[in-house]
Amino acid sequence: MMKKQWILPWVIGHRGACGYAPENTLASIGKAQALGLSWIEVDVMLTQDNELVIFHDESLARTTNGKGKVRDVTLAYIKSLDAGSWFGDTFSGEKVPTLDELLNYCRKLKMNVNLELKACEGDEEILVKKVLEALKNESQSSFLLSSFSMKTLYLLREKACPFRLAANFEGWVEGWERIAKHIAAYSLHYPYEALTQARVDRVHAAGCCVLAYTVNTPEESARLCALGVDALFSDVGDKVETCS
Repeated sequence: MMKKQWILPWVIGHRGACGYAPENTLASIGKAQALGLSWIEVDVMLTQDNELVIFHDESLARTTNGKGKVRDVTLAYIKSLDAGSWFGDTFSGEKVPTLDELLNYCRKLKMNVNLELKACEGDEEILVKKVLEALKNESQSSFLLSSFSMKTLYLLREKACPFRLAANFEGWVEGWERIAKHIAAYSLHYPYEALTQARVDRVHAAGCCVLAYTVNTPEESARLCALGVDALFSDVGDKVETCS
C-alpha cells in the first residue's frame, strides 16, 4: 500500500516554538508564525470543571507558579496563574490559553494545528466529546488529532471524528499495525531515535505517514529526511534542515 499523500510541511512547531517562548502559550504560537511555520503541535487537557486548556504536564508546577494537578483545579484558578515567568521575565504574565482561545488565535494567524489529546484515565469519553464539540466548525484540513492514549483514539474513531487521526508512541512497539488499522490512522508519531529505514518503510507500506519528535539539530533532520520521514516536530523550527 502506498503511503497517504501528506498535507503538512517538513517542520511542525512543538508546543508552538517552545525553544523561544513558554510552551503551549499564545506567545509560543505567535513565535512559531514569526519563524515561518504554518503548523504547530499543542496539548489539550481537562480542568476540574471540565473546561479545555492548552497544557502538557499533569502537574502545574513546572510551567506555572501554581500547585496541584490540572484535573484537580478549576479554570478560574488556572487563569490566575503566570505561565510565562518560568521561561523568562519577558514573558511574565503569560496565561494558559483555553482551547477556544487557541482556536481563535490560530484562525487569526492562519495557523494549522496538531492537537494532542491528553486524558486522565477514565476521562477519555468526556475529553473526546468536548474536543469534537469545540472543533465542530473548524476546517478538516487544518487539524490533525493525536494521542498516546489508544482508548482516546478508539473513541475518536467510534464518534466518527471528521479529522485525520494519528497515534503517538513512546518507542517502537510491535502491534502498531492493528492500532493504525483500527483508527484508520493518517500518521504514526515516534521519537526520532526509534526510526530506522526498515521501520519507516514498514509504516509507509501500511499506508501511514511517519512523523518524528522532537528534532532540534540539522544533522538529525537530514538523517530523517534521508529515511523518508514525512515531517518532524521541533522546538526550534528555524534551526533544522529543510527536506525536499
